[in-house]
Amino acid sequence: MGFYSLIFTFATIAFTPTALDAKGLETSAPGTMPAATAAADNGNEKIETRVLDLKDFHGLNINSVGEIYYTRGNEYRVEASGTAKAFRQTGILVKDGLLTIKQNENKGQGFDGNIKMEPLTLRIVSPSLDVLINAGYITFHTSEISSADFKLGNSGDLIFDMQAFVCRSIDITNSGNLQMKCSISADNYEQGNSGNSNIKADYNIKNSFKYTNSGSTEISGTLTASYVEINNSGSFAPAMTINADTLKSVTSGETKADIYYKGGKADIVCSGNGDFNMKVDCQDLSTFASGNLKVKIAGTADNVKLDGSGRSNVDMTQLNKF
Repeated sequence: MGFYSLIFTFATIAFTPTALDAKGLETSAPGTMPAATAAADNGNEKIETRVLDLKDFHGLNINSVGEIYYTRGNEYRVEASGTAKAFRQTGILVKDGLLTIKQNENKGQGFDGNIKMEPLTLRIVSPSLDVLINAGYITFHTSEISSADFKLGNSGDLIFDMQAFVCRSIDITNSGNLQMKCSISADNYEQGNSGNSNIKADYNIKNSFKYTNSGSTEISGTLTASYVEINNSGSFAPAMTINADTLKSVTSGETKADIYYKGGKADIVCSGNGDFNMKVDCQDLSTFASGNLKVKIAGTADNVKLDGSGRSNVDMTQLNKF
């Protein structure tokens, strides 16, 4: 069948925060609150806005608290709004091509959750953005990220509020808390999660989609790709429509899936606990269980193979009902 192939694989990408230099703003820090809810200690404290002389950056390195509004443009502009205390607590610098927003009291060495931070709101314009590293509490807003290759590394709390991702390749690593809602177009997509991820997305992937999970993931939407691989050793709950030549799902953790799969070949391998509710329109469907696997299958499949040494409960009463 002329469909794309789809495989979910969870992969981990290492990001190393880089040091920063350049003209910027230095301010100092005390604890954390989520970016969406943090407020000034004194509600009457005046909010001021400063335009910072910062340029020549292609990515963000965040170790602070606040909201970021990003726009792609021909020039550089960094505008920050907050209280005087927020400015004292926060340093904003550029070095090695990254705009860094850091805790002054922690000397920029990662993020210290024991320091109570007041948030800053930043409005950032740059010609390109291909790296985002977050260890703080941030809500990130943009209409679109468009670049050749994009890498996202999150070890903090990140709400990714975005309409569209349009890139050649996308690599995401999450060990913190990540919320993401968007449409995604790429040649290749790879995501590794060892934290908590909540994703609502429509994926249009030319080649491969790989998702590797050892944490907790809830993911919903549509996925079109040539190859899809999912490797789960944690807790994984997909509710997706998948169109692919190949779909491979490997579970050694716990998977509770609601999937409509249309394509060529689907392989379900379970050595953990799997509960799959599947509607299919495919050529080949196979399951192999060495753990506990429950599968309910409806729709049409030309060839079905069931195998394994574990416990399987397969309901095919609604399969190939013509």
